[in-house]
Amino acid sequence: ALQACGRAGVRPGSGQPSSLARAMALSQGLQVAAGQAQPVAPTRGSCLFLHEWEAARAQVHAVRRKCAESTLYRFQLRAQSGLAAVEAWLAVLELRKKLQEVTAAATTRGIDELEARWRPVRLDAIDGEAATWLLAAERSHASALAETAARWGAAVPRGFEDLKGKYLALSESLAGETVAAVQAMDKAHEAAVQAWSGHSDRLEATAQAVAEERAPPDSWLSEVRYREQARGHVSNQILAEGLVAKGSATLAALEQERAQLWEAFVASYTGLSGGSGAAGHPGGVPLVEQPVPPVRPEAMDGQPSGAPAEVQGPLPVLPEMPSASGAVLQRTKVAMQASGGLFGLGGSTWREGATLVLTLHGYLHMFFLEASSKAPKASGPAGRPVTAEDEELVESAIKASVYVPLATRCVFLRKGKDDGLALALRSLRTPTVQARVADAQVFQELEQRCHDFVRRGQGLRNAAASAAAAAAATAAAGTGQAAGRPE
Repeated sequence: ALQACGRAGVRPGSGQPSSLARAMALSQGLQVAAGQAQPVAPTRGSCLFLHEWEAARAQVHAVRRKCAESTLYRFQLRAQSGLAAVEAWLAVLELRKKLQEVTAAATTRGIDELEARWRPVRLDAIDGEAATWLLAAERSHASALAETAARWGAAVPRGFEDLKGKYLALSESLAGETVAAVQAMDKAHEAAVQAWSGHSDRLEATAQAVAEERAPPDSWLSEVRYREQARGHVSNQILAEGLVAKGSATLAALEQERAQLWEAFVASYTGLSGGSGAAGHPGGVPLVEQPVPPVRPEAMDGQPSGAPAEVQGPLPVLPEMPSASGAVLQRTKVAMQASGGLFGLGGSTWREGATLVLTLHGYLHMFFLEASSKAPKASGPAGRPVTAEDEELVESAIKASVYVPLATRCVFLRKGKDDGLALALRSLRTPTVQARVADAQVFQELEQRCHDFVRRGQGLRNAAASAAAAAAATAAAGTGQAAGRPE
């Protein structure tokens, strides 16, 4: 399973495997662990629209969730079976030891009682030598039984207790950490479903608002929220399936170790029982001659997995998530104005690493991730520098937002070559979006688009005011006519 999991896919045009490609490779390993004969080659499907990808994600989750559950159940059964076998082997050795100890003690006690009854009435001149020989022989037999009991106690091969502890640890891991990971995958799936439902409602509200020429809600932000939840589900799925694959490798190693210890156990057992491949009594006389069968852990590899019918075939593969640029007019790396000094008392300063996003409906968001700002400059696909498009944005990283058509302040300043280009947008009851752009062309495009949104907002407000004034005038005229009409 782990060998199949190592065949990770690579995103086209990049040198690094994506999280979804890792999930594709891991699904192959999970399928092998579930009892499939050969790993399934990943299919390079694609989804043009996000709703198609969400439907595919839900379907893939349903099938792979059932496969993970059935595989985990089988592993738990095999771990319990292996542990029970090891405990049974140890119990047999302990039983033979106790049997010899009890027999030796009973023989010694019986000889002492016999001697106590026989001694007062025995004539040693006639039966003394014979009695001494007989009692000595029985005591020697009792000593032999005690020595055999000690040998049975020492017959446990090295590694049995260690193997038992490994089986216990595997059972606890499967029932604890792995089950918890599968449950976390389910919770992440439900969170993604709820986020998609909210995004769908936001899209409908946006379309209705655009048709009615009023301010639409920010549907792109709900998409960011959904993408964050979907990526979380994929990560949880990778973690859960990775733990299942890890359990598969651990179980296979334990089964091989148990097969080797079985051979050592058989050698000790047959040696003390009185013959190779025979079960006998302490006297060493064989009772049943038969070859000793081996333990075959590989016998389960070719048998049906017991998984549901829908996961018996090739596992479905989740394609890459569609691009998030459909509702984005402009996205660029900028510097963000922030408080400097100790406890923010050192005045304002510019912090590099922020991301500015202008959406199709005029929402401007400032994102800033602490981890990405402190991390060294990395390389993106094909070795090029990381750009704003390479970064996966999350809602919690938003530092400021403004609806540009309703902005009360929209200032773009060119402060010279060294200071770069600065912009500041502000709306009522929202933090000011202040940023510095290094690229003059990007700055010019952003300025033009923001001013277009501001003019569009002014036009909408003027039209709304004119409509309100006309409605008020019509209402006043109707009231005046009603007042001048005779009763």
